[in-house]
Order: sequence, then structure tokens, then C-alpha cells
Amino acid sequence: MTPEEKIRDFKVKYAKRIKETLNDVAKIAAEKTMNDVIARTKSGIGSNGQLKALSAKYIGFRRRWSAFLAKDTSPAKSNLTATGQLLEALYYRVVGTRFFIKVNTKKRSEGLGGEKLVTITKTNKKGKKKVVGYESSLNNDQVRKYTEDAGREFLALSEKEKEDLRKFTAEQLKIMLSDILK
Repeated sequence: MTPEEKIRDFKVKYAKRIKETLNDVAKIAAEKTMNDVIARTKSGIGSNGQLKALSAKYIGFRRRWSAFLAKDTSPAKSNLTATGQLLEALYYRVVGTRFFIKVNTKKRSEGLGGEKLVTITKTNKKGKKKVVGYESSLNNDQVRKYTEDAGREFLALSEKEKEDLRKFTAEQLKIMLSDILK
């Protein structure tokens, strides 16, 4: 058998398995990257370093509504987790060997974590009810855009994160391809 015939036979025999392996590696890398972005953001770090501080007005608002804050934040902590909905709405999509991290664009009151955005009423001493809470009409993608416009970008990757992702992907490929070629 000639070398060309051996290569052709190899391609026929392993093409499907290699394609599936590349797809699996892309899924693993996408999930890891998404989870890394979430963890980094919750720690208060964006793609360009420390997230921009919250305004005093917004900190006051968050203090008044601290019951609605996510468990891993505080009124003054800038980590995109006021309610946790934006980070909970992240998902990844794999297309061939590429992946994209996206934000679920559903209306926030219908999307992930929507149970935290409800209308709250309080009754005063005279028995009058007053609405003190609200539901957001912004979808998650609009909130993402707003936070990034305010200097709190979180979905982009730093050069170090890109390099770490390349190394991780190469390691995963070596492991998975070595299993195929045994």
C-alpha cells in the first residue's frame, strides 16, 4: 500500500471521530470559558481589570433594595450581580470548532432569575398599600450593553485568558486524539 493510500484510508477511518473530538473539545472549552468569565466577574474583575466602581446613587438604591441582591454581592460591590440574572443568563453556542458566549435576551421578568424581580407592596400604619418594587422591562442583552457602556465590560477575554484557553484546548486535543489513535 502506498503512503497516499494509507493517508486516504486513515482519513476515511478516522475523519468522523476526529470531527466529533474537535466538537467535544470546543464544548469543553466553551463551558470552561463561560464559567471562568462568571467567576471572574463575580469577583469584581472585568475583561480589562477591576470593574468600574458603582455610583453613589446606585449604591444607595442597592442598599434600599438589598433584599433583592444576589447572595454573592453587597450594595457597594461592582460585580454585575445585583440580582444575579445577567450572569445566570449566559450560555454558549458551539458551531463546528468555534464557540460563542451569549446572553439570553429574554425579558428579565421571564428569563432566568426572574422570580427576584416582582412588584412589592407595603402597607403603612393607616392600612394604605403602596407599591415599592418593580419589574424590569429591560432584557438581559440591554442590561449587558448598559453595563458595558458604563465601563463594566465582562464578556471579552484578556490576552492572558486567550492564551490560557489556547493551552487548555491544546491539552484537551492531545488527550482526546491520543485516545482515538490507540
